[in-house]
Amino acid sequence: MARTGLGPVKNSIAFSLTLIIIFIFIIGQGSLWLWFLFTQKDMYGDMLHDRAKMAARMLSATAQEYVIKGDLPSLEKAVSRIAEDKIIISVKVFDADGTMLAGASTGIEESAALNPLYVPWKSEVRSPIMKGSQQVGEVEVFYSGREANNAMFWLLSTPPVAQGFVFLVIVALIYIFTYLKIGKPIGILSDRLERITSGDLTVGIPEMDENELGAIADGLRYLVQRFSATVRRMNSLASNVIETIVGISSSFENSMEMVKKQSISTDEIALTVKNSLDSQKKISENTEQLTGISSENVSALMEVKASEDEIVGHMGSLYGATEKSYSIVSEMVDTTAKVNENVQQVLTSVENTSASVEEIIASVKE
Repeated sequence: MARTGLGPVKNSIAFSLTLIIIFIFIIGQGSLWLWFLFTQKDMYGDMLHDRAKMAARMLSATAQEYVIKGDLPSLEKAVSRIAEDKIIISVKVFDADGTMLAGASTGIEESAALNPLYVPWKSEVRSPIMKGSQQVGEVEVFYSGREANNAMFWLLSTPPVAQGFVFLVIVALIYIFTYLKIGKPIGILSDRLERITSGDLTVGIPEMDENELGAIADGLRYLVQRFSATVRRMNSLASNVIETIVGISSSFENSMEMVKKQSISTDEIALTVKNSLDSQKKISENTEQLTGISSENVSALMEVKASEDEIVGHMGSLYGATEKSYSIVSEMVDTTAKVNENVQQVLTSVENTSASVEEIIASVKE
């Protein structure tokens, strides 16, 4: 049956399509986000490196005169000013022999948890102190990556939370839209199709948008119309067959009634013939007795004999009528057998028609 709410929908099209969209979105958005984070890491690392390198170059340009003159107090002040930068861990100035002339340290960078999206926690930049083409010293600067890593930590924490919230909202909207535009219409069509295959051809198919679902709805509506027309034709054919069966049954009953009446008439004729034979026998016996009684009754006997011959003639006619009656009865019996055979054929046709109707209904349900 079609769903009417947003309840358990693990097997729904909307849920499956939403999962696919989430999977694609996570892969695409995750790849872009990782690319962005690595880009930001490189950018922050380059910014820190350029900043520390610029500080080292500025100090080497300033320290050139102090190193040549041996003005260490001024060199210390210059080193202290450079060390005021928050990213600087330590600054050292060496002469050409590698002896440290001045230095300043703002602390020691403690080791932190390794993260592939973090820049190195401690890096080094060196800049030579030149006098013409001759190197008279070197500046060594160690700088911290904490500032860049703090920015990366913010990128790894705050934006993903906000993006996750927006992602959930987008997923909910995608699911609702998919359910309303795809899941719900398909559920309605599925419900209608189930009712149609169950034999309910009065179900209505709702109008839908002019898209793939609308085409499916139109096809289902056309299918219902064709099925309805087929069922109407089947009902009409069944009604005609039933009327034919009723007519044949009535004719058969009438034929049986006529056969029954004819059989009764035949029995009556046979009884009459039997009585006539008995009468003839008695007449013959009486005639013989009368012949022996008196010759005076010869003429009377002759008349009786003539009557007897006439009776015999009538008896012959009566036998002929009886034979005709038996012939008619035989024909009626044959006719009855043929009618019965026709009835059996009609009943067989009705059974075949019923089987065809059942096959059509089974096809509709499939």
